[in-house]
Amino acid sequence: MTQDEFDQALREAETFVRSFPGMRRAQLIGSGSYLPADQCNDVDFAMLVSGDRLMDSIERMRHDGWKDCGDYDTADQFEWCALRRRNANVMVTRSQKFFDGYLLATEVCKVLRLTEKSRRIAVCKVVRDGMLAADYDPFLPPLAHANVIIGSY
Repeated sequence: MTQDEFDQALREAETFVRSFPGMRRAQLIGSGSYLPADQCNDVDFAMLVSGDRLMDSIERMRHDGWKDCGDYDTADQFEWCALRRRNANVMVTRSQKFFDGYLLATEVCKVLRLTEKSRRIAVCKVVRDGMLAADYDPFLPPLAHANVIIGSY
């Protein structure tokens, strides 16, 4: 993506998010928050909405031309949903925990400067969703699957 395309997608997503009814907080996440534009495919935002507004929010986005983007959505469980329009993605949630987890996962990706999408997804699964690395990646070496805990808290 060129810098101009990145800037346009960022402006469009920011404008949309700022004017969204029920929006409590939104933040740029993903590779676009730390990689140069030419290493990004799109712009990602996490958006926290009022708890009772998630389904209304998703329906409004669909009406405004946003399309579902991700087979990992849990909108049917009223927790979160990912939607895309052109080069902008918005992860909409009513869960403060999910939102905070996404922000924390993005910070981990930033400090590690992860460029590979599969690695960024893995960090999100572990940090945001609480998965064990061995549960996410069955191809880890055998010792990585050993969940040895000694002692207690």
